[in-house]
Amino acid sequence: MAANFRAARRVRRAHWFKARLALIGALSAVAVAACGSSSSSSATSKSASASAAAKPVSGQVPASAKQTIVFAVQGGAGASASFGGEGEFTEKEIVSFEKAHPNITVKPITISGSSVEVARSQVQNYFLAGDSTPDVIDSDQTWVAPWARAGWIAPLDQAFGARRSQWFPAAVAAGTYNHHLYALSWYYNAEGLYYNTSLVHAAPTTPQQVVAEAHAALQADPSLKAGFAFDGYKDEGLVTLLTTVLGHPIDVAHLDNPATLKALQYIHDLVYKYGVTPKAVVDWQLPATQPLFTNGQAAMLLDWPYVYQIAESKGSKVIGKTAYIPFPSVSGVPAAAVGGDMLTVNAHTKHMAAVIEFLQWLETPANQTARAIFSGDPPSLLSAYTPALFKAAPYFRQEVHVFKVAVARPVNPNYEQITADLQNMISSVLANQQSPAQALQSTAQQVAPLASSS
Repeated sequence: MAANFRAARRVRRAHWFKARLALIGALSAVAVAACGSSSSSSATSKSASASAAAKPVSGQVPASAKQTIVFAVQGGAGASASFGGEGEFTEKEIVSFEKAHPNITVKPITISGSSVEVARSQVQNYFLAGDSTPDVIDSDQTWVAPWARAGWIAPLDQAFGARRSQWFPAAVAAGTYNHHLYALSWYYNAEGLYYNTSLVHAAPTTPQQVVAEAHAALQADPSLKAGFAFDGYKDEGLVTLLTTVLGHPIDVAHLDNPATLKALQYIHDLVYKYGVTPKAVVDWQLPATQPLFTNGQAAMLLDWPYVYQIAESKGSKVIGKTAYIPFPSVSGVPAAAVGGDMLTVNAHTKHMAAVIEFLQWLETPANQTARAIFSGDPPSLLSAYTPALFKAAPYFRQEVHVFKVAVARPVNPNYEQITADLQNMISSVLANQQSPAQALQSTAQQVAPLASSS
């Protein structure tokens, strides 16, 4: 189930990169120059929680020594990487870092970019063997808590704890376990609401306005396949759907609560009460939902940032008619489920000082702005959203408003089982096999012990 979500996310990124090729060609030189101009800051920040950090592995290599650190990258790095511009820019970042730090070599190794299960297993095999490499891992958000609990990744409070306010809040939440920072957001993603402005004339500000606008659009254009489209297939997309509609993190320990029931009931009613989403939604899997919107067959779509550029590209039927906003959740606040990739550090690395230098390099505004221009990966640092970025890629102006209100999924070492249970619950509701109340009650009993054992 998680593999389907990861594969879809990677396919989406390929679509996103293809749509931006013209822009990339014009701006590559600017991006590389910005990357080369970024500078590493010293690791001097002191976090109040640093005292709880794991003791460094003995025999640490000083940052000034000649050394090699190993970087495990999903999909690989370089021109031959699985994901085109993304992997290519990773290689550029490594080259620029090595130029600024001639004593440190960064060796990228490839882990799966199409399957979260395969990639996780590849890295865990190193951990289980007690290996000190890879030193740095391009990680899925859902790996952070189980790896932290197992002692496989190092806390980063001492070097980065005081910088928490520099990232989007949801990015920090996704990398935090038991009040300690174990992962840095490398690049960011959030699931927002697209709407066709020729069919939806004002941005919905409540869930019921979403329904009303979707219903009005279906009446105005009976050829539409959906008033409101989303990924209803049983995979991780169902958990991000519930998170977005709910408007705050899912309370796994107390799942059977009025707010979660309201969100689940709303998802059910989109299909069976309001009729703005067809029953076929249970078979809609990302990225197949994107053409529904860009071909003008859906008035609204819940999806990720890649859609915006495709919607404004040649061949789209909604050019100049696309708006992208946070979803007006049932909790009364705008919201969007968070995605993206995280950077974690092997707890047994012998190169912690050099690793911190490398992470600081990747986590500079100039580097992240350059990466966004070159490959389309949204920056995780708030300060990377500059006038220069907006001039080069105007779509980020709307996207950043969605990113600011993003909500993290549960950070729990038992997440693999928790997400499976949540997916079963939401899927059964969308298929009308159980009422929202019944599904919520039974699932709450399943996941509560998982939450309490975290």
